[in-house]
Amino acid sequence: MADPKLSVCMIVKNEARNLKELLPSVKNFADEIVVVDTGSDDNTVEIAKTFTPNVYYFPWCDDFSAARNFSLSKASGNYFLWLDADDRISDKAILSIKELKKYFNSSNFFYMILKDIALTDHGPKVRSYTYQIRCAPLLPGVKFQGKVHERLLENLPSPPFRPVTTDIEIEHYGYNDPILLKKKMLRNLRLMTMDYEHYKSDPAFIISLAVTYYALKNYSKAYLTIKNYIETNYSQISENYFNSSFDIYVTAAEYAYTSDVEAEAIRWLIRAEACVRPEKACIFRLAKMWEKLGDHRKAIGYLLTSLNMPHKVSTIPTLPPPEEWELSLRLAYNYICLGDKETYRKFVASATNVGGISREDAYEWLSTHAFYLKNFQIAQLVMEDALAEGCATPSILCNLGILYRKYGNMAKAEEYLRKSLAMNPQHIVSRINLGWVYLAKGEYEKSFKVWSALLRNGIDDWDVVAGGIVSGIIYGADIENFIELLTGKAVAEVPYELRDFEISKEPIGLLEALIKTLQLADRSDLVPYVTALRRFILKPGRKKTELR
Repeated sequence: MADPKLSVCMIVKNEARNLKELLPSVKNFADEIVVVDTGSDDNTVEIAKTFTPNVYYFPWCDDFSAARNFSLSKASGNYFLWLDADDRISDKAILSIKELKKYFNSSNFFYMILKDIALTDHGPKVRSYTYQIRCAPLLPGVKFQGKVHERLLENLPSPPFRPVTTDIEIEHYGYNDPILLKKKMLRNLRLMTMDYEHYKSDPAFIISLAVTYYALKNYSKAYLTIKNYIETNYSQISENYFNSSFDIYVTAAEYAYTSDVEAEAIRWLIRAEACVRPEKACIFRLAKMWEKLGDHRKAIGYLLTSLNMPHKVSTIPTLPPPEEWELSLRLAYNYICLGDKETYRKFVASATNVGGISREDAYEWLSTHAFYLKNFQIAQLVMEDALAEGCATPSILCNLGILYRKYGNMAKAEEYLRKSLAMNPQHIVSRINLGWVYLAKGEYEKSFKVWSALLRNGIDDWDVVAGGIVSGIIYGADIENFIELLTGKAVAEVPYELRDFEISKEPIGLLEALIKTLQLADRSDLVPYVTALRRFILKPGRKKTELR
């Protein structure tokens, strides 16, 4: 194809800031930019017009494909590349896209790697890699379909077409704001529900739907979505069916485990083993699941196998490869669970020598990991090793405090939490746990002061809400700021249709609203503190000592 033209097509809404960041790089390789606005009320349109005259309006109709297909209808190139406003194109990718034009022939469709990135306190972190057809010929038969997570695959004209994989990476930063993430997930769930009958036999759609339920913390629905798909489509599931049988089975195992159906988790995991792809991320997922299920020998086998496996990208989101230090520490964890201290220490040393992390960081990770898996005996053993080697850190001391708090030894818990705070006075987890320790000891004024200080420092998690309200009511303090925080978090984190309660300032009504909100926010672990206070208030002849 002589001198082929590439049109970049986008649909946007309230993306002024993102367009300012993205479009300068797009100008470096696009022959045409088409921007379709679906109802912005900021200056998105004005910003877009500074980069291209091809700016159009499309009324939003709950269908991303309809909007994208409208953008294609306004393009005039030989090929199109579709982008989201929160995508980013590196200098390397710009050069590769320019080179790609040599292969525009009206039959090649190009897979690019979507690199989903989160912005964390420790810098950008890749969440997943996914092959997506991002660049295709601009032909009448090439259309998007699906109300959300729209794609081209089922609409490729056949014959002729030829899918071509590339190493071009598109960085995507779409899901970093937690409040925005929840709104997007709720929107996506609504649109996928509308599409369900059409795509209920499509494994990629089912995985996306289940992942959305899971992200919204509806774990039982996430599991049932996958389980029902398997039971309905069992005869169709094979390694050639969208190359997704492993992903279906291992996701079913993960969600069954989260839903406390361990026997079913093992059942699906065995099926996943039968069709696992020889790729690092797949083998690593098996290792992590067997580790959770307590089969440490199997976990070790898969961890060792994954060491020399290649990392490959799939059309279903693929986790990034584990770091060498993490593989070493997971091996250390599983060996210590088997009582093999010698090999455990060997892999702790490997994590520090090969993986490049400090010994303190290694023990910190191991103790936190053991806590996460509720293996408190191993957590204590690891932390005792750390202290014996002079590797005390604020987090290790904090974890010891949490452990003693769990055992009911509040004096020891306070001792280690104070040691943690002596090393780092701003250690948030230590401060939160100290607040709960004071509450358990009946030192309500001290507890309330901890929560108040955390709130002044901008710490607004659910522990602060619950701890501040509970200790404040008992102590008789002004809790107006905590009620405001509860109201704000309920609005931000609990779907409107589930907020069938009012947040009252009267103690019983307030506590009942707090209980419901904690349950809906997946923080049921805090509910016992609130219910204990509620029972206490309702009990005649009550004494504060009964709350301890």
